[in-house]
Amino acid sequence: PPHPPPPYSPPQVVSAFRCAVHYGDEDTAPGEDDAQFTFTSGHVFNELMQYCLGKLDGVFRRHVAGDAAGGALAKKRGGLDRPDQWPHWRKHQAAVKSYLTQLVLFLDKLTEPAMMLVVLQQIHRLLPYALVFPKLCPKLLRALLRAWGVESGQAGCLLAFASIRTLAAELPAPFAQHAFKGLYLTFARNCRTPNRKSLARVLLMSSCVVDACGADAPMAYQHGFIYIRQLAILLRKALQHRDEQSCRAVYNWQFVNCLRLWAQVLCAHGREPKAPLRQLLYPLVQICLGASRLLPNIRFAPLRFQLVRTLNRLSVELGVFIPVAPLLLEAFGFAQLGRPPASHAKERAMDWSTLVKVTPP
Repeated sequence: PPHPPPPYSPPQVVSAFRCAVHYGDEDTAPGEDDAQFTFTSGHVFNELMQYCLGKLDGVFRRHVAGDAAGGALAKKRGGLDRPDQWPHWRKHQAAVKSYLTQLVLFLDKLTEPAMMLVVLQQIHRLLPYALVFPKLCPKLLRALLRAWGVESGQAGCLLAFASIRTLAAELPAPFAQHAFKGLYLTFARNCRTPNRKSLARVLLMSSCVVDACGADAPMAYQHGFIYIRQLAILLRKALQHRDEQSCRAVYNWQFVNCLRLWAQVLCAHGREPKAPLRQLLYPLVQICLGASRLLPNIRFAPLRFQLVRTLNRLSVELGVFIPVAPLLLEAFGFAQLGRPPASHAKERAMDWSTLVKVTPP
């Protein structure tokens, strides 16, 4: 009978995984350890990827922990494992680092939501190992932010955010600031053109940012001050110049969604009068009022209604009076409402939740 194939050590499996990640890359030369691995069929490739992404974290745990794998192992205060204090860490440190590096590269290449979810699950299980390599964590953060921002499904979005939040909580303070900045900028880049399909994703991402603000309110105030000031500068420029380019910088979904986001942050973490984020209420309200009156035209009435809804939520949640009635009453005075409707115009239902302006028929 044929002999069974010999068992492979973790470094050999990692080397094969590296070959799989770089399979088809013309600009990547194989290393000495990689030359012994070739893929004779797609089935072999798939079997290797399924094994690594599904079981290699458990393999590392058994090899690094040794006989103590089933017993009490060193952990941090938050309950995360401390693999660098396990018995056989030094022996397998290089293989673990190489595998994590290839996982990050592989995640950056993916576009299919199902495959991204599998890789994100593996990365999440390996976070205790990633924390041992601080120089690798910025690259991991960039890959996680990309996965959080692209269309990877609800589970992938939440899993990427959970990993980012864990890294920010466990690593020193500058990393948490970079993580929050990355979350906000990624949200801002991905909320420009909402429709019925992408609206749920935008709301999910905004909820993640709100949750991140609750982890460190003083840091959230610092970033909120900077980004709300940037919105105010755009509005001031539009009020001063009144040209098409300046007004477009304000009258778009990106501007509206960023205002909505900070309103959600204040409603969640600025209820107490002495809360740091409460100080951002006045400038945020002034920006909303100013933006709603920038172009008093029936074409941009939907944007005004979007901002009125945001102001009403701030008023109810924070218990402050915000004069929104004039904004609604002024809408009845738009000159276009005095014109008779065109007889040939067909009535069509409008989805107000995805409108900032009305296009002519």
